[in-house]
Amino acid sequence: EEHELLRASVRSMLQKYEPRRAEYRQMMKEQVFPQELWEDIAGIGLLGCLIPEAYGGNAMGLQPLTVGFEELTSRGFLPGLMLVTAMDSACISKNGSEELKRRFLPKVADGSCKLCFAVTEPNAGTNTFKIETMATREGDVYRINGQKTFITGVEHADYMLLVARTTSAEELARDGRSKSEGISIFLVDTKSSGLTKTRVSTPSNEGQSQWQLFFDNVEVPADQMVGQEGQAVQAMFNSLNCERVLAAAICNGMTHQCLEKSVAY
Repeated sequence: EEHELLRASVRSMLQKYEPRRAEYRQMMKEQVFPQELWEDIAGIGLLGCLIPEAYGGNAMGLQPLTVGFEELTSRGFLPGLMLVTAMDSACISKNGSEELKRRFLPKVADGSCKLCFAVTEPNAGTNTFKIETMATREGDVYRINGQKTFITGVEHADYMLLVARTTSAEELARDGRSKSEGISIFLVDTKSSGLTKTRVSTPSNEGQSQWQLFFDNVEVPADQMVGQEGQAVQAMFNSLNCERVLAAAICNGMTHQCLEKSVAY
């Protein structure tokens, strides 16, 4: 019953967009972010599903959010940046400090803070244990050097959840330590000095582009680390496991729309 109410809420929210499908498609082609739709999605609570009530969310959980994603995509509206924002919120909620949760989660829930996720690298793909981007601590900041690629939506996001090494793979091998150690996660301002963004030549995806990112001594306050230094693998999977479920929901919704259109034809 709860899921059906959620589906009905999504359908009701999308009613004003149904006559504007051509406008929406043109926005996607021109890579114009659908800010109005984003605000309406936040307004019905979808961005707060993975956020506790104490931090402005509704704590409905992953299954209702999955239902919401399926309903959105079955109607032809693809929640690309919503996916990475939601998965990041799960990581912050489960692993962030109290200060980080109070600072970021209410803004994510009400739609005023957009997030992206940066793990993929040219020499590692998504094999996180082979990433080379390094974060080195200097006093109260970390200096980040390296690069990421195929990062979705960074042009619209306010912050990225960045996966980087705080101990190099070479040092781990030398000390006989596990390759899963030495990985940390940071919340990085997408407008940071020393961060360069280069658009990757791929087709537009839901009004967003793919980007290659270059970090040249990008400073991140130490208190913007999510979880413990060098022990962030589980924290990372708190994001990635949500991503996999929500990506499947998007595919289910798209398939449902394709079947509806095919049957109607």
